[in-house]
Amino acid sequence: MSALRLSDRARAELLRARERAQPAEACGLLLGVRSGDEARVVRAVRVRNRAGGAQRFSLCPQGWMRVELAARQQNLEVLGPWHSHPDQPAVPSALDLAHGWHERPNLIVGTDGIRGWQEQRELSVSSD
Repeated sequence: MSALRLSDRARAELLRARERAQPAEACGLLLGVRSGDEARVVRAVRVRNRAGGAQRFSLCPQGWMRVELAARQQNLEVLGPWHSHPDQPAVPSALDLAHGWHERPNLIVGTDGIRGWQEQRELSVSSD
């Protein structure tokens, strides 16, 4: 995959979740559909951060399962995870790169906007 398109709703959900979680990291899952080498993110659903800090995130397993089930009911797939950097740019840290979902797109919402990566390479992220 080389590109992600964010719906207006998904972009708003990401930015709102980052603000509400301050000063901790917010995290969640991206829901959408794939088409060729691109995916359209319809929703960015927040999942409780078990790590609870400003430097780490860990998706709550129960929340993750709830989102997976809801996605199936809406004929959407879980495209990958997202998390925020409360006081830093949207650049993946060494920890992000080491523990990201390598086979799926990952998004970071930082002080400078939203960026994506997959398998240690940056993805094009655009809005509808």
